[in-house]
Amino acid sequence: MYHLDAAFHLMRRRLQFYPDVYPQKCVVMPTIFPESLKARWDAFPGSDYSSFSWDDSILDLVRGDAVQFLPSWQNKDFIYFALFLKDQLHWVAVEADLNGWMFNIFDSSIGSISENDLISLMVDWCTIFPSVLRQSGLFENHDVILTPQLTASESQVRPFDWKLSPREFVPQTKSSGDCGCYVIEHIEHKLLQLPFDNVIDNNMKFFRQRWCVDLFYQNLC
Repeated sequence: MYHLDAAFHLMRRRLQFYPDVYPQKCVVMPTIFPESLKARWDAFPGSDYSSFSWDDSILDLVRGDAVQFLPSWQNKDFIYFALFLKDQLHWVAVEADLNGWMFNIFDSSIGSISENDLISLMVDWCTIFPSVLRQSGLFENHDVILTPQLTASESQVRPFDWKLSPREFVPQTKSSGDCGCYVIEHIEHKLLQLPFDNVIDNNMKFFRQRWCVDLFYQNLC
């Protein structure tokens, strides 16, 4: 977790101070963000989430937190975060497409989580995210939130769609222990608007060494 957050923090600083490095209009969230969302959601009593309310510690991360180099999500196209699959001890990268209202999942080891378990997991996430977006107050002009029949209550905001990117687009690992580095590279490649062709096992040692140097010297460009 800590090496992911160190890389994500450097990415956020690059986005702030040298925005031309990464052409994507996006925010890279710390690993605690999805963990905090899911913990609050799971702790809510009952199954009627129409009265669910996010606390300011969550909403302030969406609205922007200068201390963590987190800009507001307003006017951004994508939100990136790492999702930890606890039962599988496995990380995957997630791209939230705010315009397309959907998640794209990039998994270096497809099959680590069963199809049924992945569907069950994403059912929650596809409801959690629209709830956060709506309550943040930053997306009042979004087409989905503006649609009258969808805004009668929190539970009626249309859920996100989701898609697991296939093996043809996400090269698969043949070893274990590199999923965190894969997630870092998947997210940075998306920030750079590059394909994943070179995010493969044979390059993991190079990527680790490169990030060690960048983090040690805090290379911003």
